[in-house]
Amino acid sequence: MTDENKRAIAAHPQLTSLVAAVESACGPALRAAVVYGSLARGDFDPQASDVNLLLVLDDDGPSILDRLTPALSAWLRAGQPMPVLFTPKTLAAAVDVFPIEISDLLRARIVLRGPDPLAGIVVGREHLRLACERGLREKRLRLIEGFVVAGGRESELERLIAQSYSTFLALFRGCLALVGGEAPLHDDAVFVAFAERAGIDPEPFRAAAELRRGERPAGGARALFSRYHAAVDRAADAVDCFRGVAEESNR
Repeated sequence: MTDENKRAIAAHPQLTSLVAAVESACGPALRAAVVYGSLARGDFDPQASDVNLLLVLDDDGPSILDRLTPALSAWLRAGQPMPVLFTPKTLAAAVDVFPIEISDLLRARIVLRGPDPLAGIVVGREHLRLACERGLREKRLRLIEGFVVAGGRESELERLIAQSYSTFLALFRGCLALVGGEAPLHDDAVFVAFAERAGIDPEPFRAAAELRRGERPAGGARALFSRYHAAVDRAADAVDCFRGVAEESNR
């Protein structure tokens, strides 16, 4: 672990306590504990970011989950997301169905316990392309549904856009990995890099990032939603055109 990673972990004593509690509860059944996401990338925001943790266990049945429950319940009460739990077998089997998430783990991770469970794992590009396009088109549908539910209320539209932004960032990181590009580590550079590669306007995503930081959108949330929705639509079409790139990369 690098000195920078050590400093990042030291800044989150609750994480250290959780991993120690998991290790105490599971003993040798804990194969690995890995931090990923913004903390591993180095762009953690204490006001907006979660601490993301992957736990690899010998077994994930009810018996071991009972032993883990006290430690994980305390972690959840602190407002952190549930750690992702895998066994070595289920992790290996997940590569083709969770290619975006696995790509993000491969890009940036801090191994806290055990050997690196991602060592040697390779994500298939066509699996990644399909996941990226499916994710963009699915989230586009969720935006449409959210717009209807918002009923024209500006505050609800602002919340809808702000909450969707991090999901699109994860998808854009996967899209950049798909075309062989190095996704920037920091969030604000990711949508710019993807927009340039996909040939779309980055402005709606920049405005969404500013909204997530508490800045009100110029012209109002409805106008921003219109630009944001159109940009997501064009992004999905662009990823569909990445098909040839994915196929060529697999040769």
